[in-house]
Amino acid sequence: MNRNQKKIAFLAFAMYFITGASVIVVGCSLPHLMARYGKEVSQVVMLGSAFALGRVLTAYQLGKMIQKHGPLKVLVLGVSCLTLFILGLTFIPNYYVGLVCAFLGGVGMGAQDSVCPSLLSLIYSEKYASSLSIGQALFGLGCFTTPFLVGLFLKAGMPFYYAYFVLLVIPFLMFVVVPTTKLEESKQDKQRDEIQVKPMKVQNKGLAMKLLMVTSATYSATFSTITLYTTSFAEHINIDPSTAAFLLTMFNIGAMCGSIVFSFVLKRKPAEKVLLMNNCVAFCILGSTVLINKVPMYFIGLFFSGFFIGVLFSVMMSLATRIEYERISIASSLLATAGGFTEIINPMITGFVVKSFGITSAYPFALIMIVLSIIGSILVNQQCKKISE
Repeated sequence: MNRNQKKIAFLAFAMYFITGASVIVVGCSLPHLMARYGKEVSQVVMLGSAFALGRVLTAYQLGKMIQKHGPLKVLVLGVSCLTLFILGLTFIPNYYVGLVCAFLGGVGMGAQDSVCPSLLSLIYSEKYASSLSIGQALFGLGCFTTPFLVGLFLKAGMPFYYAYFVLLVIPFLMFVVVPTTKLEESKQDKQRDEIQVKPMKVQNKGLAMKLLMVTSATYSATFSTITLYTTSFAEHINIDPSTAAFLLTMFNIGAMCGSIVFSFVLKRKPAEKVLLMNNCVAFCILGSTVLINKVPMYFIGLFFSGFFIGVLFSVMMSLATRIEYERISIASSLLATAGGFTEIINPMITGFVVKSFGITSAYPFALIMIVLSIIGSILVNQQCKKISE
């Protein structure tokens, strides 16, 4: 790998990290944002809906922009939007401004969904699925970093938003690297990044993509429910607020570790099998955690739940982009749009559920979503069975 390829790898992986760090901001800071804005939980979780709205409304268009203008310009747009999101929540204690900034953060995540698979296909054509898994690990590292920093600053008696200042180092480094990074811009080279991955044959390409989009939607509902309500749930069961952030951190550490481990597993096992197996195992672990209902078990159960489900979006992304191997950026943006659509409506649904049945209803709701993901995974496996050439 030459120096320019290393810069491309850095930009792709850094984009995964800062997106992960941003997407978790609302969830890990939920009680503090409620106090800062003077709003109820059902209103503050709408920041998550605004974030998802920005993602779902722009992911597909950003995928098309990559084909016209190249991934680096879309990357810069995405990093800029994520930076504005972090700055807005840090410096402007106004709920409605927060909604706008959250929307911009979603645009940044939509850029990551489309840009990163395209960039990684250029430099990791032989290890594409594994590179996506490593990217997911860095996404998980970002998800771990934000609540860890929040908990750290709260322990030191400092405001929670000091954690966001630390996160801004990554966008700064990316802005420094981008001007010296080069991608070929000819039409031939633009097409090249769309045929770098190993094609995957399925029984019905259109149906397989639809099933992956539905499974992406239910997966996103599971992930967003856990990340939105875990900190508040921890405080509900009388865990100290500064320690409560670390409960969510355990989930994200598990997601990061699982993504690293499964980057090796995916070299030997088919992605569709990993998708089904991990959903089933995660259901058993999270279900057992809810049934036992003990504080130490939540730390253990969330770690291992994250371990098995944290990698699954990259697994689905690998399947989708290999099925639609001639349109990687479009396939990845479609999967992101499906997940983003769920993240728009999920805070509304879970906000109503939590308000009606209490914060403890969040995890049973997540279990229902995992069951739907298992059903989708079974159907995806049926589509991916070997067929005659």
